[in-house]
Amino acid sequence: MNELERRYRAVLRAYPHSWRAERGDEMVATYLDAAPAGRTVPSIMDIADVVRGSLRHRLAATDAGLAVRGSRIAAELALFGAAALAAVWFCVIELAAMPDDYILDELGPVQSLGALAWASWIAVALAGTVLKGRPMRIAVGIALGLTALTIPAPAVVPFFRPSLTVLVPQLALGAVALFLSPRRRLRARYGIAVAVLAIAAIALSARPWEDALTYRLGFGDDYVLGAAGVLLGTGAVAVAVARAFRRSADGLWALLIVLTPVMLLLMPLIGRVLDAPGLAESWIGVLIIAVAAAVATVSLLSVVVRLGLRRRERARA
Repeated sequence: MNELERRYRAVLRAYPHSWRAERGDEMVATYLDAAPAGRTVPSIMDIADVVRGSLRHRLAATDAGLAVRGSRIAAELALFGAAALAAVWFCVIELAAMPDDYILDELGPVQSLGALAWASWIAVALAGTVLKGRPMRIAVGIALGLTALTIPAPAVVPFFRPSLTVLVPQLALGAVALFLSPRRRLRARYGIAVAVLAIAAIALSARPWEDALTYRLGFGDDYVLGAAGVLLGTGAVAVAVARAFRRSADGLWALLIVLTPVMLLLMPLIGRVLDAPGLAESWIGVLIIAVAAAVATVSLLSVVVRLGLRRRERARA
């Protein structure tokens, strides 16, 4: 076995063992025949082909339709979470006034550059009553883009922006919301819109903070984000249990997909537990938590995929 063959076999480990035992030699021979003379490492295109094929095979083994349905359930949960948080931030904070004796730049009638992002998420939730399919995904993409642009905006304009603790979970929720079904049910479309309006009305009437100074200093963010993370996680678990009673595992897929946004929402609380309250306010801290959340999600998804493969192999036997 030469070096190139050994490396191709290493790349093919992306496929399940049973598939490699049946077709591994054939695939290696095909790649070796197509490789130019003198090559010692697999090409990028070959590696991409193996990754794509292995993902397709593993998803097929777990019922790709199940994964798609799960991602769409997760998207509905994420859209509601993103719009509900946006309603709280906009109504409670952006519309609040600064103390008269505290001098900070204000952005007209609102407090920060985040106001446009929050308004866009509220608008997306309301637009969902009439939009669906590609137009709805475009609307989500626009809101996601505005949220992302808020992060570097202070380098261009001299105004305050929300903290990374607030913006990063919003981006994660928005990314999941891109998987909305092209045929959303009316109860989901109108339910989210009505719930977001109700939350906005409650936020406007409650006004737990008398001014926006606490928001600018980061006080209270962890409680709002922590509550949102707990509620979103609890909702995902409830959906998974309800779907399990109907003998469907798509709720489990939805739970695993929203795990990353939930962990990011809990960033401030995680920082407190680790006795590092500033962890979520640094790029390194955000990166560490985001990678940990992604690894946990991928690991759990791989477990589900492996269980599906074993179940299918037993059925064939």
